[in-house]
Amino acid sequence: LSGIHGTPKALWLGQESKYHVMVLKHLGPSLEDCFKACGQKFLQINLTWQFSHLQNIHSSHYIHCDIKPANILTGLKDSLNMLYLADFGIAKQYHHP
Repeated sequence: LSGIHGTPKALWLGQESKYHVMVLKHLGPSLEDCFKACGQKFLQINLTWQFSHLQNIHSSHYIHCDIKPANILTGLKDSLNMLYLADFGIAKQYHHP
């Protein structure tokens, strides 16, 4: 899924010893972290980005399966206003019949 807008960029994929390793672009805090830092006050954001990114992910034949504030991360520096969907650990691959 690397290269799909709104997903973390993979910087390196490989094997170290007996482990498969994936190094991702460093990102900022999650929406859950931001919510906690604001004293658990309502955090108003525009999530229209997410619908278009979800469409891109679904077009790549994947379903995330774990969308929650802890898995939506902010960018850093030049992409501070960007949101990224992370943690595809339980994502499912599918093909429409």
